[in-house]
Order: sequence, then C-alpha cells, then structure tokens
Amino acid sequence: MATRGNEKPTPLSLTREQCAAIQIAEQFVLENGYTSAPAAEDRSRIALELADDPSRIDRVLRMRHDSLKPHAYGLYSGGPEDPLAWMVIFEYTDRVIALVTRIEGKPREDPGGAAVLVKMDAGRLRAAKQHMDMRLIGLPRLPSHEAVSTFCRTMERSP
Repeated sequence: MATRGNEKPTPLSLTREQCAAIQIAEQFVLENGYTSAPAAEDRSRIALELADDPSRIDRVLRMRHDSLKPHAYGLYSGGPEDPLAWMVIFEYTDRVIALVTRIEGKPREDPGGAAVLVKMDAGRLRAAKQHMDMRLIGLPRLPSHEAVSTFCRTMERSP
C-alpha cells in the first residue's frame, strides 16, 4: 500500500481560530455527505461544487458518500495575505483509492486527499469544499482526532 503522507504526527500547536477551522471543516464534510455517515437530511443545506447538478442531489450525494475520512489530516494556513483562511485537508477513503487505482491502472505514490477551505466571511468562519487532489506526502499530519479535540476544548476554556 502507498505511503499516506507524513506518518509521524506533528506536535500540537493550534490557535483558537485553527481549532475552529478544523471543527467547521469536519462538520462540513459530515453534513455534505463526504464521509460514511448519512448527509444532512435537509437537502437545501447541501453545498454544491461547480460540477454538481442541483436537480440530481441524490446522485451527487451517492457519489460523495464515503469519499473522505471524517477527521482532518492536515492544515494549511492562508499565510500573511489571508491570515483568517485555512485549507483543512482530509484523506481519501480506501474506496476512492481503489477506484483511482482501477482507473489509472496502478496505485498512486501519494493517494492524496481533498481540501475544505475555511475562511472568515462577514465576521463568521465559513466552509467550502475545494474540488482538487491534495498531496499528503510532505504535509505535516495532525495528531489523532482525540488529541486535537482535547487540545481544542482546552483552548476554548482558557482566557
């Protein structure tokens, strides 16, 4: 099996805003049907990508289903040009990796993932899925979901 990025988690050092970005992105992939869990029942809340046909939302959700793992893999900052923007990276699931391998005829060196852009907009953090392959090799991996959640809960309680 191909290497899935940087297997060693990075030390945990996140800001409140980064914690919020991760939480918002994880909720986004869950509600919009990218994980193995059911999508939000209210179909009007489903965020569509450019290629999605709004008249065929059930087909869109079938194609999305179980395509991304539910917890963030990594995080890119928007940098000095956009300090309140983050790309939260999610790994593709084994189902997607197997499909890509069948299509391409061989496994990829880096199976990759997809990004959810979380950005400050009108005073609120908002999320939007970015339709692109993201390389995982070389991307610092976040520690376990439990470690990130615990750290972020501690950040919420601190002054």
